[in-house]
Amino acid sequence: MGTVLTPSPFEVDETAAEAFADHINGWQVAHQRGEARLDEWCAENLGRLAELKAQAPALAAGHSLVHFDLRADNLLLAGDRVYVVDWPWARLGPAWSTGWRWPQASRCREDPTPNRSSPASRSRTSPSRRSTP
Repeated sequence: MGTVLTPSPFEVDETAAEAFADHINGWQVAHQRGEARLDEWCAENLGRLAELKAQAPALAAGHSLVHFDLRADNLLLAGDRVYVVDWPWARLGPAWSTGWRWPQASRCREDPTPNRSSPASRSRTSPSRRSTP
């Protein structure tokens, strides 16, 4: 994908670097607030986590069109082809940034049924479709 999408064939509203700087900054926000609801390890390392996260925008610079939301439900498998769908969060970024998520995103091929007991899956499931305890 990186070869075909570099340079980006489309204009985008925001770069990956801008998204990291403006929206994906939870460790910095927690550090600025003096967040007290963290587990012990996070609380002890909050300053370092904020410093590391602050480096993300510089690392996310690039001229490739990147998906920015690659996960299993955005991949369609058809025979020996894979189609990447649902691009509303597309950004300009480094060509490698989409590729590193492929193994993680493709793990759901083995079992497409979400784990209904996990908090994350419950939050994505409408109340009418949630399993009852």
